[in-house]
Amino acid sequence: MAKIGYQGVYGAYSSMAALAYFGEKNEFRGFDGFPPIVDALDERGIDFGVFPVENSTTGQIYRTLDLLKYQNDFFAIGETLVDVHHNLISFEDTDISQLRYVYSHPEALSQCLEFFKEHPHISPVSYEDTAKSVSYIKNLGDRKNGALASTLAAKTNDMKILIPSVQDMEENKTRFLIFKKVEKKLEEIAKISDYEKMTCYFETKHRAGELSKILNIFSKSNYNLLSLHSRATKKNSFEYGFFVDVYCKDISIIELKDTLNKLKSELTYFNLLGLYKVAN
Repeated sequence: MAKIGYQGVYGAYSSMAALAYFGEKNEFRGFDGFPPIVDALDERGIDFGVFPVENSTTGQIYRTLDLLKYQNDFFAIGETLVDVHHNLISFEDTDISQLRYVYSHPEALSQCLEFFKEHPHISPVSYEDTAKSVSYIKNLGDRKNGALASTLAAKTNDMKILIPSVQDMEENKTRFLIFKKVEKKLEEIAKISDYEKMTCYFETKHRAGELSKILNIFSKSNYNLLSLHSRATKKNSFEYGFFVDVYCKDISIIELKDTLNKLKSELTYFNLLGLYKVAN
């Protein structure tokens, strides 16, 4: 039985991702934020950490990626996708015209901007977690309050869904990576026989053509570049690193290790964040 950590409480999307990937016969632990998950994983208080890294509406989730990019002994062994349906939730005897405030996680609120434009009498209020926002308004007991969260969160708290799926995009999904702590990543790679996708973070030398040189290494080795995103390093002003996802199903372990060695020789910093199968 594995110990799995996720952000939030039961009913949060992270809890749904953890259950979807691992199944029920494990030990699950909710945390009040992502830094405590990093600490627990680093101290081996948990075996795996579940982190949201990308949403189909709002893009990369940098509050987690920034925590992970310098964790050199963390390694993603899988990914899972969760359909994210933000339901407007309140009390059984409440009408939407009564609402004045809707609570949820900032990420959820940012995925429902059209809803707030269409209902200008309702103000969005940031809260620490989607599922927790439901229990919070329930405890307040004020019919002026609502929450945005999952169907599971509404059911768990015995609250009513006033309007289902108010997010801007109907096909709204969040991608989660499953991390564990490893001693040596190259040894971990050698154990993997079935992989399709590689995620990494790197920082280039600050000279003309350096990024192009790195991308050519991927291209010449027949990697399919899936995404490339820049992010401030926070070391020096206007200095950036890059998150990259590549498809590598047909790349052998020997070829992959050769590519990693070429990349490391050209970069000021490189971190292989994970090697895993693509989620269905």
